[in-house]
Amino acid sequence: PFMVQGGAFQGFLLKADAKALQALSDRYFKEPSDGKWEYETFLPFVLVTFLSIEHSYPLNTEYDNKYYVENDLLFFLPVIRRHKVLGIPTRMEVVWWVPTVVVDQTVAVCEGREIYGYAKMLGSCTIPGKSTDPGLFKTDGPVYRDDGTGRLKLGMGEYLRAERTDDHVRGAPSLTWPDLKTALKSIWDAMKPSLESHPGEDALAAALELWQTLSHEEPRMLLLKQFRDAADGMDACYQAIVEVPVALENFRGGGILPGKWQVQFSDPAAIQIAEALGLGAGPLDALLSYAVDVDTTLENGKLVWEK
Repeated sequence: PFMVQGGAFQGFLLKADAKALQALSDRYFKEPSDGKWEYETFLPFVLVTFLSIEHSYPLNTEYDNKYYVENDLLFFLPVIRRHKVLGIPTRMEVVWWVPTVVVDQTVAVCEGREIYGYAKMLGSCTIPGKSTDPGLFKTDGPVYRDDGTGRLKLGMGEYLRAERTDDHVRGAPSLTWPDLKTALKSIWDAMKPSLESHPGEDALAAALELWQTLSHEEPRMLLLKQFRDAADGMDACYQAIVEVPVALENFRGGGILPGKWQVQFSDPAAIQIAEALGLGAGPLDALLSYAVDVDTTLENGKLVWEK
């Protein structure tokens, strides 16, 4: 298990294309498992989240007095897990799918990929922590640039930015969420006006379970753990669907970031990620901009399926 102390989450709720999200989910989970496991993207939204961590360390006596500081960019999608036994669907459950992560710590990249299966890449994040800081969140990652000879050279460049459009500073969040249940209600209220039609029975049931899951502070992360095949680098020699229980502790408050915010994907590699998530390059207006301070413990992962 890993402990995340002093976690400051700041993020943006974006409307996404439901068909694109489902196609991506099927490619990650349904196709590798030959249809045994399906994860339905029941709401057409993505949470683009920046995370600052003051103390990150494994809960192991060997690391009692060791930690590292970490800054991340994460994408969160609530999905419904379905499993068929003899062709009959079992009880549906809601989990949080994390399709990709950019992080500024090499150790976090290695541990996240090898242990849990987080699709992490090394980069850097600019995250405003004070109300007077510039109203700009930015992530740099690996990008290819013309070296002047017609060849493309790998380096670091801007992936994504989230910028306040009505002021030059971030501003102070209105810390009006005393608990996660209140935070979830605000997020759900921001989603409702953008839904093209009234959600079906499954979506309503999933939304209710999502509420209950967070109310009990026991969400789970969904990941596809995989390693490339040495004989064919375009294929995988190992794949597994992993769910990671997350204990949320020491909720210190949360609320709405002031002003209007837009998210822009910058590099072609980042735009590919955006298009796969049904977002487009942008600029994209945030339906909700939020800040939450809470500690988390990543428990041992649960192996759902492997081959």
